[in-house]
Formats: sequence, structure tokens, C-alpha cells
Amino acid sequence: MRIILADEHTLARAGLRRLLESLPGAEVVAEADDGDQIANLVALHRPDVVVIDLIMSRVSGYDVLGHLKRDHPEVRVIVISMHADAEHVVQAQAQTQRGPKLSPRQSEILQLLGEGFATKEIAAHLQLSVKTVETHRARLMRSLHFRRSNELLRYAVLSTVRVA
Repeated sequence: MRIILADEHTLARAGLRRLLESLPGAEVVAEADDGDQIANLVALHRPDVVVIDLIMSRVSGYDVLGHLKRDHPEVRVIVISMHADAEHVVQAQAQTQRGPKLSPRQSEILQLLGEGFATKEIAAHLQLSVKTVETHRARLMRSLHFRRSNELLRYAVLSTVRVA
């Protein structure tokens, strides 16, 4: 997974880089200390994920989110913030909503996948056959333009992040 970090605090970026690069398959390909650098870095490095701080001095993470959604919808965004209140994070999640409309059943299955349920467990929980759940998974992958199951699972996990 190719990652770009954006935070104006050098120590915060260093800590995040170290944490992320300790994960198998994760590679931080670029860093930015301001939002104005992100568009060029995304075009140059084609990351899978951008980890972005909401509050930066010149161009904020809020301003960058709309650009990423519009010009790079394939890039996933993880928002970080020093703010303890949920309002800031919820506002940023609302700005990054993307992708096709899912049916209520697809949304339900996606939620359960993100919570770690296996296909058989989802089938039992929703009182469906395993084949029906597999069909929904296949349709989700097609709708979201994923080729591999692990892409769907990663998306499901990121989609189920809740603000406590």
C-alpha cells in the first residue's frame, strides 16, 4: 500500500511514518507539510492512501479533501486531527464520501465485512445463504471497481470507522 503523509508537524509525520511502515506492505512514498503540495504528490506518486491532517497553516486538509474526491476518487483518505471533538472529523468524513450508491443490503454486508465478519457469519447473521452473500460481495466489488477481495475488505474497514 503506497501512502502519502500530510501534516505540518515534522515530528508527527516522522511518528506516523514509523508506525505505518511497520505494517506489512505499507510504504510511505512522499510527505507534505502543507496541503498545497498534495495534488502534485498524488499525481506523481499515485498512492493508495493519503493520510492528512485537517489543520495546516497555508492550505488546510479541509481544502484538499474536495480536490482529492474530485480529481483522484481512487485514492482513499485517512483524516487525522488534534481536535478531540467529533465535529471536525465528521465534517471531513462527509467531504470524502464517494463511490456509487449501494443498496441497503450491500451497505449492510459492507458494514459487517468491515467489522470482521466472515462470509458464513454474515450469512447466518442476516439469515441468507452463503451463495447470496458471495453474490452481494461480487456485486460490491464490481460496483466499487475492485479486482481483489483484499481491496474490498480494506475499503470495508475504512468505511466502518466510527467517531466515538
